[in-house]
Amino acid sequence: MFEQTPAEPVVVFVDDEEEILEILRDIFSEAPYRVHCFARGKDAMRYAEDQEVLAVVCDLYLKDVSGAEVLKHYQRVSPDTYRVLMTGYFDEEQEEQAKREELFHQLIPKPWDIYGLRKEIDQIVTERSRRAEVR
Repeated sequence: MFEQTPAEPVVVFVDDEEEILEILRDIFSEAPYRVHCFARGKDAMRYAEDQEVLAVVCDLYLKDVSGAEVLKHYQRVSPDTYRVLMTGYFDEEQEEQAKREELFHQLIPKPWDIYGLRKEIDQIVTERSRRAEVR
């Protein structure tokens, strides 16, 4: 009988700036987990309906839908997904509303340090993967 191995963790990045997505692809190219990048929020939302996602890292302002809508969708269809909001434009009122609605677990301000972001996401994946193993 074969022992089933757990699925490789998946992290989704959503940003409408292709340059940002290219940077993300580069810094996470050798990550010990799969990374999927989406320029459109709706594509990332559809992905969540068919795939198990460990973490989603989403920009607040996208061209097709707001990052808040993307995170709300993940909150509804994949409640165990760790939700991270990235933004360079966030006022206190928006932050308070998002916190009340529990849209995100963590906020990463832009601009971010490339290596700091990689370390942060690695820590999230490690911690969330351990929690999943315990269940």
